Amino acid sequence: MSPAYVNENHYRVYTEIEVEKLKLIQIMKALGMQLKEIKTLFATEGTLDTVRLILDQKIRH
Repeated sequence: MSPAYVNENHYRVYTEIEVEKLKLIQIMKALGMQLKEIKTLFATEGTLDTVRLILDQKIRH
């Protein structure tokens, strides 16, 4: 995931939305999802709410 920007000290700066995405990716990995599946989920340009809904369904199964 690319940062929103890199500051003058070469630190990567992420937005709150990007941090939420990273947290979701960690949860998905913990649930056993493959990176390919995760990438496909995010590539569908669904909202974070859509991704959360899919995760809830995955947890129930």
